[in-house]
Amino acid sequence: LLFPKVVAWGVHGHGSKLMAAMYLPWILGWALKVMDGEGRRAVGMTGLLLGLQILGGHPQITYYTLLVIGWLIFWNTVRPFEEKVRTLSAAVRWRRLGLVVAGLALGFLVSAILLLPVYEYSHISIRGQDTAGGGGVGLDYATGWSLAPAETASFILPSASGFGKATYLGHMPFNDYPNYFGVLIILLAAVAWSRGSRRLLTGLGVMILVAVTISFGNHGFGFYEWLYGWLPFFNKFRIPSMILVLTGFALAVMAARGAQELQEEIPAPVRPWFIPALLGGVGLVLLLGGVTGAARGPFISGFESLAATAGRQVVPALTDGAWALHKADLVRIGLILAAGASALMYGLRNEAFRKRGLVWVLALLVTV
Repeated sequence: LLFPKVVAWGVHGHGSKLMAAMYLPWILGWALKVMDGEGRRAVGMTGLLLGLQILGGHPQITYYTLLVIGWLIFWNTVRPFEEKVRTLSAAVRWRRLGLVVAGLALGFLVSAILLLPVYEYSHISIRGQDTAGGGGVGLDYATGWSLAPAETASFILPSASGFGKATYLGHMPFNDYPNYFGVLIILLAAVAWSRGSRRLLTGLGVMILVAVTISFGNHGFGFYEWLYGWLPFFNKFRIPSMILVLTGFALAVMAARGAQELQEEIPAPVRPWFIPALLGGVGLVLLLGGVTGAARGPFISGFESLAATAGRQVVPALTDGAWALHKADLVRIGLILAAGASALMYGLRNEAFRKRGLVWVLALLVTV
């Protein structure tokens, strides 16, 4: 919910997109309950929530939701995530997969009053007029908001490519938000791998890699173009970077698992203090880079290089403004990571805090 891209949808009036995205975790959650054997209630809730999401009126987010469900539910059928599903016979798991499909079909029936007219209308909409025979939106138009690989630095430093229409100098026409996840979320997601449900984490990890590659659009080595030509209805959509909402969702699930691991026992690749030391070290580097200005040179150099590859003109006022934003981010993020490191180190010494307070401190820091 707090992924900056999703927040920006509300700020800039993309209400249908925001509402559709809110249904994603609920639909997937109930679909997983079907796989857990919760029966007709779970099937009905899957259908009801999907129907309501479609009636929200943003087919692209619904399309992404169906991709997530198809990917993870199929993965859970072949390589079950949890022990209670793993012990079932293959026949039972495949039957439950069929029930998930039935739930999705119910969702289509619930939303047919909107879905069918939209389908009939699509060949005369702007999304169907740019190619011969109304096949889909033209590829150049579809890939206008492709995320260049060089801009993935914004995953951990929100102003790495500038911010907003004023200082953003990347490859998109303009950008009003950072595709920011944060060091803390990514580290918590990595901690989840140390123990626990690695089959689920593998499925989510592969989904992250695929989603990021799709988000590259026309910078993505032809992968987006291949999907555009072969994946049904995919040619009706635009803004490749929109699919990063799935990356944010997957990281949120993984980070929750990681926080649970830290609550039970801080895993130690080398020593118990390794994770807090790593977090504190990164935080200290960012903080000092912002406070002392030592990061200014590398930032300006990278900023100007990105602008040159994007064919944009750089003027001192823009670089000064971009650095002011970036410097503030470095200081804020550095302080947040230092606080997280302190909480983790205290959790090593105080088991009661680790069991009852650590997760809340991490949740607060992620919120900030």
